[in-house]
Amino acid sequence: MSQIRPWLVELTGDRFDLQELVNVSLPNGITVHEANGKYYLRLSDPPGADPQEVLAEGKRLVSVINGVGTVYIAGWHPVTASSVSREEPHGGRSAFVFVTAAAQARATATASVVRAGTEIIEPAHDSPADRALELVKVDPAVEKVFRILGNTNREFRDLYVVLETIEADIGGMHALLKQGWVTETEIKRFKHTANSVSALGDDSRHGREPTNPPLNPISLRDARSLVGKIAKEWVNSKGGG
Repeated sequence: MSQIRPWLVELTGDRFDLQELVNVSLPNGITVHEANGKYYLRLSDPPGADPQEVLAEGKRLVSVINGVGTVYIAGWHPVTASSVSREEPHGGRSAFVFVTAAAQARATATASVVRAGTEIIEPAHDSPADRALELVKVDPAVEKVFRILGNTNREFRDLYVVLETIEADIGGMHALLKQGWVTETEIKRFKHTANSVSALGDDSRHGREPTNPPLNPISLRDARSLVGKIAKEWVNSKGGG
């Protein structure tokens, strides 16, 4: 049987945030590895995978991680998947450089941490972020919400999809309001703004003004905060916080 040659997806970002990833338990046994001052997702060899597919999968995982970090870790700055290399049997690495990524590949990762060439088994953690990430691997709605929230360029349309996903999971807007996480006024203000051509122009969910424009539209910053708050309460209600 041929030896598995792991793929390494290098992560870039603020060192504090990268170190935080070493300290959380990612879904499916995935951990972030530190080696010689750099940080990696270490993926096993998916059948038929090529470097572009591996990078695409790394980016998908990073989007979920960024979503969890945005919701649960104060002052979080998103990290990115920047490059791919592969461990070779002789102990070296093959580096791959390209501009675009292809379709996603489903990879799995080892559960150990590599620091300066030494493999170390990390202890289990139980932070709110850990529990949220545990839900990612068993709840597709949670994975979807964190993946969208992990997009640094998320706009009103993205936030609306997150809200609709949560509403569908919980039984509708009225069921959401019964939880007491947010007021009806806040929800209506967000939706009114998201649907308004006058408020958002081309970024509106609609091509025409469906109702009168909002007198006090919510800002994108406040909309992100509101939807992030709802997402956090929703995940916590599932035992993820």
